[in-house]
Amino acid sequence: MSGSPTTTSTRTRARDVDRSDTCAVLDTALSDGQITVDEHANRTAAAMTATTLGQLDLLVRDLQKATLRNAVAKVRRIDKIWYLAAASTIFAGLIGYLTLSADPSPPPPPPAAAENVEPLAPIVSSTLNTVTASGIGEFITKYSTKYGTTIIDSVNFYDGYASVTRAAAISPNLEEDIDFRGGFTPRESTSTGRPAPSPSTSLPSTSTSSPDTWPEHPQISMFPTPRSHTSA
Repeated sequence: MSGSPTTTSTRTRARDVDRSDTCAVLDTALSDGQITVDEHANRTAAAMTATTLGQLDLLVRDLQKATLRNAVAKVRRIDKIWYLAAASTIFAGLIGYLTLSADPSPPPPPPAAAENVEPLAPIVSSTLNTVTASGIGEFITKYSTKYGTTIIDSVNFYDGYASVTRAAAISPNLEEDIDFRGGFTPRESTSTGRPAPSPSTSLPSTSTSSPDTWPEHPQISMFPTPRSHTSA
């Protein structure tokens, strides 16, 4: 699961054998004393319901003997070879079909161009402004609905999106980074050890306090001016 982004993807769907291998790594970690019985139970339950290789990698990344990575890397190499072979076969078959079905007669004239066709107007989606009270209020509502809590380690509000750091669901000793652009998207390979004591805090309510006073909270930062982009 680790390695160059060009050869691996944490969003690849996990197989039953990947889940079994992850559970085996967790069993070894428990017998080695790397994790507690409760952590083993929580991580094993998460492994059995994991849907992607990234979720499985998150469960074993902090262990000394996470041999599942080597197994997954080997499977990826085999899958890549299989895909290349299948693509070559399909391409060769297509060339053969086109060769056999070639007609020496001249091609038919192209169809007449349609007249008076109005171009389609582009669809423009609105941008959520997460440095206003209404935008931050929507963020807090969706965060609470998504995770069942308003507890965070830290959050940065920008014009159009927000970046959240929170305790990972699989273990309170790990933290994960999440981007918010109307929905929550975990970043790839962002799990790290969580500092002790916990830096967590609860998001203030926009109905009881103004976001203008929130910079007083050390875990909450606002950047109302969009980041500049250099033109080529």
